[in-house]
Amino acid sequence: MNFKIAVVSFLVMKSSLIIYGQSVSPQALITTFSHQNSTQVEPRIKTYGFLHSETTGITSYVIINGKAKPIQFRADSDPFAMKSFDALKPRISLPNTDGKKLFLIGQYFSAPKHTHSCPQCADSEEYREFKLVDWFIIAPFKVVRDDCGPCAYLRPENLRTKTALELKDFDDFEGRDSLDVRRFQRKKRLRYRGRI
Repeated sequence: MNFKIAVVSFLVMKSSLIIYGQSVSPQALITTFSHQNSTQVEPRIKTYGFLHSETTGITSYVIINGKAKPIQFRADSDPFAMKSFDALKPRISLPNTDGKKLFLIGQYFSAPKHTHSCPQCADSEEYREFKLVDWFIIAPFKVVRDDCGPCAYLRPENLRTKTALELKDFDDFEGRDSLDVRRFQRKKRLRYRGRI
């Protein structure tokens, strides 16, 4: 094997640095290094449990290290994933937003942001940006019964169990008619205990 060993030596001469025989001003070198350090590494795409809260402020949360973190979806989220997620009817989404049934796949950006503040707005809240790539629900899942109009929809007596998503579980959106709903569901993984 051949190895190339590079030796960098810095010589300060008349306010300039000599690097590999090239003259570079100290300010140009500082600017170059600070630009490289300021370039943020993109977060990895991961799967997160999703929570929803009915409030006048932020309503979407993901589970990070066992804690609910408020998020807002980025404009560069996958358009089809966003449309289909937004179109999932509340009778499906609301009973399953406990962080254990409905999951988001995407990038969680840890830099803090704040919602807009104005006299007529809700108080400014801290949140993180989330780039949605895809989402899914674990089947079987809970669904609010069809005849439940203004009822207390999260009471056990008003919920039913559904084994799979159907096209009718989505409000109309562009691309709905060709939607393969199997894309957005996973079967519950069975855990087997080993013999004792």
